Order: sequence, then structure tokens, then C-alpha cells
Amino acid sequence: MGDLITMKFKLLPIIVVFILLFSAINVIGINLEEENIIETKEETYQVSFSGLTVDVKDDYASVNVMEANTLLRDTGRPLLPAYTKTFTFPSGTIIKDVQCIISDVSTEIIDYKVQPSAKPLPRISLSNTIEQSDDEEEITIEDFDVYSSSELFPDKWYDYNMYCGLTKEGDTLFLKFDVYPTRYSPAENTLYSINSVDFHITYEEPSTQASFAEEYDLLIISYDRYSSLLENSEFSIFFMRLYNSRFFLNCT
Repeated sequence: MGDLITMKFKLLPIIVVFILLFSAINVIGINLEEENIIETKEETYQVSFSGLTVDVKDDYASVNVMEANTLLRDTGRPLLPAYTKTFTFPSGTIIKDVQCIISDVSTEIIDYKVQPSAKPLPRISLSNTIEQSDDEEEITIEDFDVYSSSELFPDKWYDYNMYCGLTKEGDTLFLKFDVYPTRYSPAENTLYSINSVDFHITYEEPSTQASFAEEYDLLIISYDRYSSLLENSEFSIFFMRLYNSRFFLNCT
């Protein structure tokens, strides 16, 4: 009996240690799960269009929308107003879903064809700017495939793309929308317009921001044969003074 009691006392510290160890593992596991929880967020934005105006110039219709902040320019194709909107997110953000909801489509038949985008003028040097500027004129040529079709141009109400870049906040993910508030059916000579558009973005932000051990303000990428020149101390000092920054050289 005495030996049994002694054995129990010897086992007691071991049992206590296992209990404490198991509790610590559970706590660590719970904390890790909490840290790995990624919150899904949403961002919404709405823009309304007050309506379009049509002006006639040189036997072509010029279409304008007050809220438009750019133009859809594609040589030979209808020149139409467009609206761009860019959203920014921290680098590493995962875009889960993107929706662009349009509302209230209206139509308007016009008497003239919509003006096509002119062909860009060729680049000219400073030495012959005056001579060529008098002779060069915007060349307006209709794209036959587009102007003979009843299909709407452009072929959709909006488009978007994502790209990365730098802002004052650091590495940034950009989500850029191009919205076309007015589309055109050339064969029917009809304009289709929307009243408003709603942007809905579902995304997940990274739990931690990516960082680098060293930070550089300027990256120079070059061939190996130029490495000796680029690594020259005078060249380095020149760029450091010019940009007031540190630079990183990567030769391939």
C-alpha cells in the first residue's frame, strides 16, 4: 500500500507537466488560428451620368457626357466619352469578386454618324515642327467593319484591369475600371446610354505587409557588359546626387 502511494506521488508531477504542456499547445494553436483569420471586405462606389449631349460638326455627331473624364480613342472607330475609376489596395490584396452594375439603359436615334477617332499625327522633331505643323492635318477614316455593323461599339459597358505600382504608402495594387456610359450602333445610327453604374469589389487584405531588408529608391537594370561602368564610383555618386537616393544595380 505504501509503495502504491509513493508511486502516485511520483507520477503526480509528470501528470501536472503534461496538463500544462497540453494547455500551452492549445493556447498557441488558438492564437495562430486567430492570427490567420483573413477578413473579407467590400468596397462600393456609385457614379451617375446626367445624360448625353450631341453636337454636329463637319457632318459628324460629337457625343459628350458631363461626368466623363476621358475619351475612347481607337483610330477609325467612333469617338465616345468614357469614365475611368481607379481603386487602390495594399500589395498582396486578393481580389475575390468584381461587379459593375449598370442601370436604366436608354436609346436615342441621331441624324449623323458619330465622329470617328482621327489617326494620330506622326512624331516630329523640334527642328521641323513649324514646317510640318502647317501641312499636317488630322486624318479621319471610318473603320468600315465597325460603321457597317449594327453591333454596339464598344462591345461591353465596362472593362477593368489590375496592376502593381508604388505610391507614398508603398507597394500598391491598382484596380482600374473603364466605363463606357454611351455605346453606339452605327448601322442603326442609335446611341445607347446608361443612367448610373455601381462598383462592388470583394477582397481580402494581407495580414502582414511584405517588406524588404534593404530599401532602394532607384533600380537600374542593365547588361553585364555595362556593369563596370555602372559600378564606377563617379557614376554612382552622380545618380545618388541626381535622385538624392540610394540605387540597386541588377546586371543580367
